[in-house]
Formats: sequence, C-alpha cells, structure tokens
Amino acid sequence: WPLLLSVVVVPASLQLLLLRCFPESPRYLLIERNDIPRATEALRWFLGTSDVRDEVEEMQEEQRSLSSVDAVSVWRLLRDRSVRWQTLSVVVVNAGMQLSGIDAV
Repeated sequence: WPLLLSVVVVPASLQLLLLRCFPESPRYLLIERNDIPRATEALRWFLGTSDVRDEVEEMQEEQRSLSSVDAVSVWRLLRDRSVRWQTLSVVVVNAGMQLSGIDAV
C-alpha cells in the first residue's frame, strides 16, 4: 500500500513544475479578475490567432449577464420551500454514494 499511495507523488510534482508554463484561463481572467489585456493574450496563445475580438466580446457579454444574477447562499437554499425536496433528494443520494463506497471504486 505505501508504494501504491506514493505513486501519485510523481504526477503531482510534475504538474507543479509545469504549472508556470501554461497561462490562466481566459474566461477566469476576464470574468473574475476583469483583466482584459491578459485575457486577450491568453486567448491568442490558446487559439493561435491574433484576432480574438469576437471571443472577448462574447465573454464580456457573459460577464454582464452574470453580474445581474443573484448568487444563492447554502443557507438560503436550505430555507427555500420551493426547492427543499430537490435539495433533500440530492443530499440523500450523495450521502448514500459516499457511505456505500461506490465512489472509491
């Protein structure tokens, strides 16, 4: 078991070493951080083209639409009567999967 559990050290170390070679997600840079120049540069690198105006405009439209949506907290979700049964069924199914060991397999 110690040998099998230590096998994950090699890919994890390799991933940490190579992490700096890849740019951050253009969507994350534009929508979450509002960093248009870095998002444009990451899109150019990812797509391999210099004209990425359409993609940037599409992501900015998504950013505008997401800013108008209200985020729901977990407590508010649990108190909401309209989704109580759906939330309860999801919790029960996930707890059953975790307790049965199927996820581990």
